Amino acid sequence: MTVTSKIYGWEKWDIFIHSTKGLSRHSPHIRMDKTGKTINFHHHGICKVTGWEVDHVIPRAIKPSWWNKFENLCALQWQENRAKSNKLDFLNKKIHDFYLNENLFIPNNRGTRLYVNTHYWCWANSKVREPQMCKIKEINRKFILVEWTINGKTSKVYPSSRLFKSLDRVKRRL
Repeated sequence: MTVTSKIYGWEKWDIFIHSTKGLSRHSPHIRMDKTGKTINFHHHGICKVTGWEVDHVIPRAIKPSWWNKFENLCALQWQENRAKSNKLDFLNKKIHDFYLNENLFIPNNRGTRLYVNTHYWCWANSKVREPQMCKIKEINRKFILVEWTINGKTSKVYPSSRLFKSLDRVKRRL
């Protein structure tokens, strides 16, 4: 393979390959980004349907020292990247783990076994300091859908049992 240009100190090809999924029966230059959009390696920086840009998973504005870390860079379809802007996606494992490691308010234990239609104390994401009471509506590999007791609204929570505590366990500590 020929040498590609570098971006943020890394080869574009490395970022492209390590942050996307291959599509069967396609050239290695055509892959799927984390949002499910098809992108073409040769369309980097081009505003086409298959164009892409390098995304900072944790935005530079939030964690400037991470701006060029390889683990923080990924190929993302250009429209998705611009729509994301400086927002954090707490359903993303990298973002979840980053904030979970820095959050001293979430206990560092194995978590609770989770069941649908059961109430728990829940941290809405790994950045939140205090849990709220919720009821689990759905559990799948990508997220846990919860209904918040305080306002009846539903939202998606990262699928980590560490973000949930049974009502009994929290009451005993108080």
